[in-house]
Amino acid sequence: MSLEENEPIVDLKTQRYDRQLRLWATSGQAALENAKVCLLSATATGSEVLKNLILPGVGSITIVDDKIVDKCDIQSNFFLEPSDISNPIAEAVVNLLKELNEAVTTQFVQKSAHDLIEQDPSFFDAFTLIVASNLHEQDLSKLAQFCHARQKILISVSCKGLCGAFRIQAPEHTIIETHPENASDLRLTCPFPELMDYIKTFDDLDSLDQTDHAHVPFIVVLLLFVEKWKAEVSDERMDTYTLY
Repeated sequence: MSLEENEPIVDLKTQRYDRQLRLWATSGQAALENAKVCLLSATATGSEVLKNLILPGVGSITIVDDKIVDKCDIQSNFFLEPSDISNPIAEAVVNLLKELNEAVTTQFVQKSAHDLIEQDPSFFDAFTLIVASNLHEQDLSKLAQFCHARQKILISVSCKGLCGAFRIQAPEHTIIETHPENASDLRLTCPFPELMDYIKTFDDLDSLDQTDHAHVPFIVVLLLFVEKWKAEVSDERMDTYTLY
């Protein structure tokens, strides 16, 4: 049998996103691929934000802008070409961005962000993340109220020369710190019920691939083997710290 036959078969998607899968696993990648992003105003900064979402494989992007490309836009936006002058800027930027990752769905809407916010705010219901670039403060305030009511993430970016601002408005969510600076009680001898319920969701570690297995919390592995050990030994041995 050749060495090639012993090597695991890796699909093209895993090859493409290998580095980020090692960072946030398949669950994080799935969340990214299910995300629908809307960019208001195809500025140079906004286009770069979309680029950094398209490369790792965001689900879909939509650019909203009614502006027509002029010479100043060509000088500042990497995703515009001289031939785009006098064409809709949203369409021109989308045409180059979609070349970065064919798996991402791209589209544009040649409308004013102000008009959508004022007249048709339900337009934003279809998106999970809205990026507002250099949006007027009054429009941004109304959009923020809408996103807050709908539990949507809003990112506001603005850039003037060498000065910029970046603000995030998002619903409250919790995270688990997997690398605490100080050692904590692992609750190996007396785990609380909610922890055991969580442990039971990992009933078959052997069925996980290497990427997902690497993201299983260490406490899960320890408690699974503690429970396995308890099932194999007598009560007398469980009452002592003696190693056999």
